[in-house]
Amino acid sequence: MKQTSKRLLLPREHGAWGMLLVPFVIAAGVAGRFPAAMLLLLVSLTAFYLARFAAVMAAKAVWAGRDDGQKAEGLRWLARYGAAGAIAGLPLIWPLGYWDLLYLAGFGAVFFALSIVLARLRRERTESGEALAVLGLSLSAPAAYYVASGRLDGQAWLLWLLNVLYFGGTILYVKMWINTAHRKKQPADWLDRFYLGRYCVAYHLLLAAFLAAGVMGGHWPLLAALAFAPVLVRTASGLKNLSPQPPIRKIGFQEMWLSLLFAALLICAWHLGGTVG
Repeated sequence: MKQTSKRLLLPREHGAWGMLLVPFVIAAGVAGRFPAAMLLLLVSLTAFYLARFAAVMAAKAVWAGRDDGQKAEGLRWLARYGAAGAIAGLPLIWPLGYWDLLYLAGFGAVFFALSIVLARLRRERTESGEALAVLGLSLSAPAAYYVASGRLDGQAWLLWLLNVLYFGGTILYVKMWINTAHRKKQPADWLDRFYLGRYCVAYHLLLAAFLAAGVMGGHWPLLAALAFAPVLVRTASGLKNLSPQPPIRKIGFQEMWLSLLFAALLICAWHLGGTVG
């Protein structure tokens, strides 16, 4: 990789882009407002996400002892993206006065640092690494809700929680297919399928129970819980069709449309059913 490279340094992790942008869109839709400050926030969040990617890239080159220009390019783009994030984000703090964004930035910095640690341990692609990414990227929901509504309250954090729960299931669903592909053998029967998808199935069963408990406890309306229904159906269908040759493109498009459907259903649930923050 040449140090003179002019290309944009962009991650190819399409799922991560969804984890960043879908919660943002949901929060804007729930708040029902999109002030100009939201554009600054979107630019800042995107830039800092890209800065994290550049930091991991540079750190990996240092740990591997490589001298192929990757470290220099990673540091160069880290500086560019970091500067862009700061330039877009600082006006939100002053003069616009969204001071509570500093709390969210602190949480984001912790997740940023932990992602570097996991990359050092070569565990960024494991379930723990993916879970950390979900926790950090879904902070775009409370940040967007705060800027749109002026409140960093219970509803803001509820939006974060629901997005974490949604994308956590997506990660386990994809991992179920990957594990089946690694085994390179067709599942023998339903018992074998349940074994291969045991973590994914257990997660979604617990998720369904948690959502039902939240409805009965008055923490969110039935419509909000029903926003998760399509992914529960998806999990059951995926378990039935498990094979060692996963349809990668189909799964990718399926997850994209399901996340958009989840966003639309959750926004509708908020406006039609009301919520308890």
